[in-house]
Amino acid sequence: PRLFLKNESVTGLDTAVHILLDISGSMTSRIDLACAACYSVALALAAIPGISVGVSAFPADYEDDVTATVYPLLRHGERVVNSFSVEAHGSTPLTEAMWYVLGLLSTLPEKRKVMLVVTDGYPDDPETTKETITVAQRMGMEVLGIGINTPIISSIIHVSETITDIRELAPAMFRLLQLTMTEKRR
Repeated sequence: PRLFLKNESVTGLDTAVHILLDISGSMTSRIDLACAACYSVALALAAIPGISVGVSAFPADYEDDVTATVYPLLRHGERVVNSFSVEAHGSTPLTEAMWYVLGLLSTLPEKRKVMLVVTDGYPDDPETTKETITVAQRMGMEVLGIGINTPIISSIIHVSETITDIRELAPAMFRLLQLTMTEKRR
């Protein structure tokens, strides 16, 4: 009692953010800038106390496991040390990739959980993607999206933004995350 003027409860961020990057074949010309934007955002988020950040790319291309859908670029709890480098290929199995992230986020200790999807195309199965987002929201998770030249993102993910140029990606990611982090949770 002598050291402090008063006791006060302070709410910390206590948030896990997972960025899910589409690396389908249509991302070929954009992949370097998309990886750089994800790296920059992950680096900035990791520097904020109370935020755990992870980044994954989909579809994965493991030679030994053809069923793998997601390739982790940064695992939660790891330090951001190297830039991300992947090659674009394949289709857009967004539903499967989101289920992977939901399972991952559900095991983390942080109270608030946010998934940020970055894509430039239609999911392989838009209906099951919408159902997966509904499940995520019921679990208390927040799903954000950025569509690169694809306005369909707003019909799938309600808290989203569409950009027309890959150079707008990093600012859009920061903007969406800032809005989400600074608003009180419903």
